[in-house]
Amino acid sequence: MKKAKKGFTLAEIVVALVVASVVAGVTINITRQKIENTTEYFYYSAYSLLKSAVAEIIADTGQLSGDVCTQIDSKLNTISSNCAASPQTLTLRTGAVLTFAANPVPEQLETGTYTTVNIDIDGQRSGSELWTDVFPFYLTNDGKVIPAYQQEPQAGGNNPKHLSFSVKYDVFDAGVRNQTPVWLLKSVSFQQAACTAGYVSSPIYCGSFVKDAVCTEQADCRIVPIRPSPIGNS
Repeated sequence: MKKAKKGFTLAEIVVALVVASVVAGVTINITRQKIENTTEYFYYSAYSLLKSAVAEIIADTGQLSGDVCTQIDSKLNTISSNCAASPQTLTLRTGAVLTFAANPVPEQLETGTYTTVNIDIDGQRSGSELWTDVFPFYLTNDGKVIPAYQQEPQAGGNNPKHLSFSVKYDVFDAGVRNQTPVWLLKSVSFQQAACTAGYVSSPIYCGSFVKDAVCTEQADCRIVPIRPSPIGNS
């Protein structure tokens, strides 16, 4: 006589469900971390390319003005440029798309001192959504590249997970620079680092952050970007 097949006990079913939920939770966390790491890496790369291009323009002309799109195009490795169109756009070989915006979103600097460019950091790889893969930057006339930010939830220049910076300064003894710099801040947002160092002085942009007393001309505070790990190495 054949024995009836034994089913699972309630305890076994509960254990199986717990294990499945744990595995699902771990998978979701890993996926979320990979997305965050990808955003951080592409955002940092876009900032670095833009800063390098603006620095070259300032070295050539002394200021950023006029047709900024064409000037940036001459310094970057683009695969297409539409500086005669409206809006003006540049597509980089990395896939990132730069759109020069007539109406900045949001407006966090005093008017008349900058150009705004929105960077779709991953181009056509995913949907273009502000603060998810599209980030605005301010390019000031004197050559500063300042990432805009969203207050809540934090995104862009006020989120150290998007752009992470440190602040260091040099110490002088009888007018001689000490060889070892002092770190004032480490791994903070661009907003906090730039405003603490005096790199950005706009009350609109800085909010509650103010220039630290140590960041005088003698101390020479500098903001230092922290390069994120390449995708897949985190």
